Amino acid sequence: MILAEEKSARRWRVWPLSPKWSLLTSLLLLAALLLALVLLRMFAGWPGDALLPVILVAAAVITGIPLLFMVIEVAAQSNGSVEALGFGFSFGAPAADSMSSQDLPPNFGVPESLPIADSRGPQVIQALEQFPRSDVAVIDLEDGSAWWETRLAVVCSGAARLRRPKAIAFTATENEKRHRFVGWGEPERLLRALYRARPELQHAADAAAAATARWALAYPPGGDPVQGMLPPLADPVAGHLGALAFAGSTRRLDAPEQFLLHELAKLEEQRPQGISVIKLRDLFGAFLHREAVDEKQPSQEWIRTVLCSESEYVAVTRCGTFVGLLSRLAVLNQVLRSRLFPDVDCGDCRPPEQTV
Repeated sequence: MILAEEKSARRWRVWPLSPKWSLLTSLLLLAALLLALVLLRMFAGWPGDALLPVILVAAAVITGIPLLFMVIEVAAQSNGSVEALGFGFSFGAPAADSMSSQDLPPNFGVPESLPIADSRGPQVIQALEQFPRSDVAVIDLEDGSAWWETRLAVVCSGAARLRRPKAIAFTATENEKRHRFVGWGEPERLLRALYRARPELQHAADAAAAATARWALAYPPGGDPVQGMLPPLADPVAGHLGALAFAGSTRRLDAPEQFLLHELAKLEEQRPQGISVIKLRDLFGAFLHREAVDEKQPSQEWIRTVLCSESEYVAVTRCGTFVGLLSRLAVLNQVLRSRLFPDVDCGDCRPPEQTV
């Protein structure tokens, strides 16, 4: 009884007729057009022999319209696709707006031979300035030599402090295929795991935090220190650190990352540690989110993945290549709305007027 009610309540999306009625409609159209053509030839002498092939082709096209729409309807009901002659229709999983992402250049764009806090260091800060406008930071590990642990620590530290990006997604080159999705993680958890695995990074972070706190008590250069406050220090080392804390007479908002860069530069004078896919999984495998759905999968697979996942976001791939992250809650809302309330247009929803 329930199945019968569900079947009767099922709504059509493109074409209201079943395959049987679509075929019958095409046959009736063909019979009617042929009869009309015969009658016109008998009584009006139209069309002539030259125009007759064109009329027959047009009749064939018209009679095929119900069958074409029937095929599209079947594809729509199964969330499939129809493609022909370079044109196509896709009825895949419910669409949801992907989160804004920022692709970070390998090693922050700083060459291996140049310390991270050297003259090219501002490139790192320029990338960090984009963090508040991004939901996802994408790091491509390539073949395992594109990123160092020290520079990943800066990404995680900046994202954890700014609360943006909300997630860091990792891709890599596998089997000669680039940008293959590896997994994603929360910046705070990635940073804690990285510090646990590499005590020297934790030591550098502690030193940077101490320097940040110290310079938070100092007045900017050129300022009028209030009596009893610490004046700016004048020794060469302090002058260099002051440039990390202040931009002219303005306090730098990115001072914590500046001091961290300064401390990590000392570690990069030694042999830096690269990050491969194997090392990434060793470091973060316990909480690296690997769930992903492919764009070509039907909506049933999307729903299964979303419902079975406990992650905040779901990765979307295209034949294994990373496309972006979607909010799991947004996908669930989209699925429920399309399944339970297909006729509701949320753009037209208005709150009820308050009565006095």
